[in-house]
Amino acid sequence: MEQGSYRWEIDDQPATVVIADAVSSITETPHERLEPIHESIDGESLDALVDHADDVRVRFEYAGFEIEVTPDEVRLNERESR
Repeated sequence: MEQGSYRWEIDDQPATVVIADAVSSITETPHERLEPIHESIDGESLDALVDHADDVRVRFEYAGFEIEVTPDEVRLNERESR
């Protein structure tokens, strides 16, 4: 896997689902083999915040990526230590 930056649109799905789908796709790892997202962030709170706020940006690390979430998109940047 080449190190890089990736972008996924949120559309009508919860941010946590988009993040899991993106990490699964990029790493070619089935969802059930990914580390639980709740070990990095409170997923319910993240989904609620992104769903109800117009101008919010949340950053955290998950599964070897630096994740940035806005109401419109999820950006994933691979960490160098990956």
